[in-house]
Amino acid sequence: MSLPVSSIRRTRSKRHIQAAGDVKSAFNRDGPLVIPFDGKLLPSIAGGPGKEDRVAIIVTGRTTEKLLAIPKVVQGTGEQIAKAAAETITDWELTNSIAGMSFDTTAANTDHLNGTCVLLEQKLGKELLWLACRHHILEVLCSDIFKKVFGPTSGPNVILFRRFQEFWPNIDQVAYKPCADTLLMTESLAVLKQEILKFFQDILTAEVKTRMASCLITASEHETSSERSIKYTGKEELGDKKLDYFIGSRSHFFFQVLNLDKLFLNLPVEQWPQLEAYLHAKVVAHSLKVVNDSAERGIALASNFNKSLTKKEDEKQYLYQVVESHRKQYPDAKNATLNQ
Repeated sequence: MSLPVSSIRRTRSKRHIQAAGDVKSAFNRDGPLVIPFDGKLLPSIAGGPGKEDRVAIIVTGRTTEKLLAIPKVVQGTGEQIAKAAAETITDWELTNSIAGMSFDTTAANTDHLNGTCVLLEQKLGKELLWLACRHHILEVLCSDIFKKVFGPTSGPNVILFRRFQEFWPNIDQVAYKPCADTLLMTESLAVLKQEILKFFQDILTAEVKTRMASCLITASEHETSSERSIKYTGKEELGDKKLDYFIGSRSHFFFQVLNLDKLFLNLPVEQWPQLEAYLHAKVVAHSLKVVNDSAERGIALASNFNKSLTKKEDEKQYLYQVVESHRKQYPDAKNATLNQ
């Protein structure tokens, strides 16, 4: 017995709509959530030589990473991306749960007038945490260091990197030693490196934590500027600064937007580990995703299924939901996973 292709297509479409609806209904909207987004120019799903901008819009939380949509936008401008993100957030009823944004550091996102971040805050009617992707921040720093050491490049293909890429198959990738960073480390950088390591290992001294708490309390009581960042003038040696130096007049906004009780800041640092407010704030802070990897995975999904199954925009969005749900349910093809 043969089945008409149209019947198969209609049945598949109905199943996708139902499955996507079930995923949306079951989604836990408890905040605080961060919305990573990223865009890419892809071939048109309708076929032909044309291309179209798509934006992957994700939300992440303490136990959550969820693709919301990968809509088509007219152009990859701040206005269009912000509009798509705001409409998607509203459609999923997440406005009250969104606390921050994760994004790459392009001008389209960070411009103080027409950037996606500013415009998205305006469309949602609330201020959000700006969590610039740490990978992209480090890429900018590495780029500046490379230019300082080797000079500017004349094109996208750097000869040094190309030679390394070509020689890579000849390197024993099992037994090798990376370049020792102690050879490149100045005394100031070494001090700052140790401070950062202590911060991430949760072993900052009580003295430093006390100074940071004092600065945060002062900032919340005497907000003097709407600026969210410390502007570096180049006149001071950052290697001599401790972490409390980087607390600005708006740093207390972190507690406000995440709805965290900051009364523990008034108590001795030694008491913090026994306080429920501190422990809760610590869990929330550790749950914040400060890299844009999830949005890049969304773009990869859109690229892989760009030409698959349907040329209709609404059905393509349902397909994204079904594929993501299936990948979470079956992360690999092992028998143990498939038999669950």
